[in-house]
Amino acid sequence: MLFTDNVDVGELLNPKDEKQRLGLTCPAERGGRCLHFCHAAVVVMRRDGSVSAIPANNLTSEAFFGGKASRPAPDTYCLTPTGRVDFVERQAAVSL
Repeated sequence: MLFTDNVDVGELLNPKDEKQRLGLTCPAERGGRCLHFCHAAVVVMRRDGSVSAIPANNLTSEAFFGGKASRPAPDTYCLTPTGRVDFVERQAAVSL
């Protein structure tokens, strides 16, 4: 799955509440490139090739993953414009 860099991946994969709306940011704030729709929607491309845009007012972990928020596997990581983000440490902190 690929998606635009205007959502916090940690918040998406480890939500406090799967129905809580997620905030959007401009990637330029983290050294990336402005998408010019940063606060309006997230663009998602799935493994099967389908592409969709989720408007900011509907963006929850539950909506993003089609009904249930995903929990990352120990080897899950995301590539961002500023480098690789691993979830192993975050999972360990959350499970304590």
